[in-house]
Amino acid sequence: MHGVVRRGDVGILYDPARAHERALASRWRRALQARRPQWIVRRNYPYRGTNDGFTTYLRKRYGDDAYAGLELEVNQKRVQDDEMPAADRAAIVAALCDALARAARPPQGARSATSGGSEAAPAASVGKAGLFSA
Repeated sequence: MHGVVRRGDVGILYDPARAHERALASRWRRALQARRPQWIVRRNYPYRGTNDGFTTYLRKRYGDDAYAGLELEVNQKRVQDDEMPAADRAAIVAALCDALARAARPPQGARSATSGGSEAAPAASVGKAGLFSA
């Protein structure tokens, strides 16, 4: 960007002050590194995950208990002919699925709690890479 070469292949952006986002970003990063060990996967790079944008709006609207807003930044060197290779897209999606599956499992011995009648957050938001849809 602006003549500066980025030192990373993928950046996972999140708000480190939000425990759910911090944990999900960490799980996604580990799962992605397991699938693409040659990639440099960084947290809150090349931007801070707290910058103003759609995820910030949704954080304010739905709160920490109902919404975890992560964004994915992919370095353009991973794009060929204006498209990311299908195998790389699949690795990103599979890693996210693994991270979400681990988040959905309650700790052993934990009982689930039901929430009140609060408004539900959207299932997903589309990031700059356009890899996911709600």
